[in-house]
Amino acid sequence: MFSVETFFDEVTNSFTYVLSDPDTSEAVVIDPVLLYDNNRSQISAGVLEKVIDYITTNKLVINWILETHIHADHLTGSFFLRKMLGGKVAISNQIYKVVTSWAPKFGWNVDSKFLDGGFDIFLKDGDELSFGKHKIKVLSTSGHTPASSSYLIDDAIFVGDVLMMPDLGTARADFIGGSASDLYHSVQKIFSLPKNCRVFVGHDYPLGRDVACFATVEEHLRSNAMIRKETLENDFVNLRNKSDSGKSYPRLIFQAVQFNLKLGFSEPLLRGDSIFFLTIPVDNHLVAIK
Repeated sequence: MFSVETFFDEVTNSFTYVLSDPDTSEAVVIDPVLLYDNNRSQISAGVLEKVIDYITTNKLVINWILETHIHADHLTGSFFLRKMLGGKVAISNQIYKVVTSWAPKFGWNVDSKFLDGGFDIFLKDGDELSFGKHKIKVLSTSGHTPASSSYLIDDAIFVGDVLMMPDLGTARADFIGGSASDLYHSVQKIFSLPKNCRVFVGHDYPLGRDVACFATVEEHLRSNAMIRKETLENDFVNLRNKSDSGKSYPRLIFQAVQFNLKLGFSEPLLRGDSIFFLTIPVDNHLVAIK
């Protein structure tokens, strides 16, 4: 058995998970979050400070820091956490699709060394990672983004932004490189797991209930608001695309994407400079006025 400790960031409604093996004191951290104050243009540890306190108090040793995808609504704490406590940062090998899609927005020149110094390992579907006496199986679960992965450990899977809690359905699929059809097939992978498998989500936006971080596969099959056992692909794609139509992007999307792809492990940040700089692209619609 392994334990799961949950940390909820109320600013971005995001979960960070710390998994630990009591027999070996090894730990895995999934989707650590930094706090970003947009009005002050300021980053701080936020809930990550509690994560660090938990790991140090319990004398845990981090094996892996796993990203389920490149987040568009919060800044990753993976690289800061690695600097503080060690561990290897891993993400899908499809991240290069995300880099090339977003590079023009930020004026980046992408070469073979673009991601050097950042992620330690790029994962593909079917890879396995060791964690104490357990194995972590990597499932490619694209759709929300091209580089989304889920992590299956015993009777639990950590899906990031693939599924929400059953009453909220699934994640959106309208970001650059997103695909409702891909998302449908990714959900089917999860639905093929044993019915008692716990599905841990990346966010929760509760309406009239307490915050919750997981539901079982059986609960999703029975009551997911957007996709169930009997849902056909075309029906889901139409519903997902209709739901996403006209939806605003997350308010931190430009800050988060460039930080999570590159600036989070940049030299100014990791050497402790008090100020570093973000690029905010602006689409000029004035040119349409004649």
